[in-house]
Amino acid sequence: MTGWLVVNAFLHSIKFEEIYARLIRAFSLRGGVLLRKSNAELVSALGASVLNRPDFVLFWDKDIPLAYRLENAGIPLFNRPKGIELCDDKALTALALERAGIPHPKTIVAPLKFNSGPYGDDTFLDSVVEQLGVPLVMKERVGSFGAQVYLLHSLEEVRTVLRAHPNAAWIFQEFIKTSFGRDVRVQTLGDRIVAATARFGAPGNFRSNVTAGGRMEPLNLSPAFQRIALDAARVLALDFAGIDLMYGEGETPIVCEVNSNAHFVNLDNALGISFEEMLADYILKETRYRDSDKV
Repeated sequence: MTGWLVVNAFLHSIKFEEIYARLIRAFSLRGGVLLRKSNAELVSALGASVLNRPDFVLFWDKDIPLAYRLENAGIPLFNRPKGIELCDDKALTALALERAGIPHPKTIVAPLKFNSGPYGDDTFLDSVVEQLGVPLVMKERVGSFGAQVYLLHSLEEVRTVLRAHPNAAWIFQEFIKTSFGRDVRVQTLGDRIVAATARFGAPGNFRSNVTAGGRMEPLNLSPAFQRIALDAARVLALDFAGIDLMYGEGETPIVCEVNSNAHFVNLDNALGISFEEMLADYILKETRYRDSDKV
């Protein structure tokens, strides 16, 4: 069975290269072939005319129109474009969770503007601060690794960040103080949880991302945390996901963010597992199932 690992042609990082190598090796160990393809190579892939079409695609990119194009050609995608689209934009993630009644921080989306440059009128921030209080969390709608995320303590701080990044799109969220510097990363695969870790931020840092200096350790996940993680993955139509959960009042789970292609190397190292091998097993089995279902 031959698949494509679709990656971004314009993103170059040692961390990503390690992930790609691990994924390709995992499929090779199972007698499969995973060919690396960049989104630039596939720019002219059109519908059913996709050249040398693969049995499946492992889509490790955020080029959502390309993902839809490959799906339109009838190729099984992991993850599917709808799930990637919902996760890539934190505003869409929050709205999908809200619609499904899944606990998440109260979220306000900054209004759309068509011109580049700063807002001509940012008095809407008065209402944001009135509704959410301070401190509040301000995030760019598109971002990873805990970057472009700010904990702000006054209206003036919010206004300063907004004006310093005039072309960014933002969401504003209530600050869950009971989860300061700690959260839970849950890795889901299909309809099950395959790994969970507690994460702790660097001293004084409200974010617990390992890339931002945090650490992780194994965690025996409670039924409530298991349930909300699986619900979030289902609502966002994800075959696999890295789901970040916060601790609300009384240690109740609250969804912070959902990652459609979460980096798993730190998770592997912390737990002594091989998520890439579990993912390869799942994709090969699921692809055969989908093929047989067409017969």
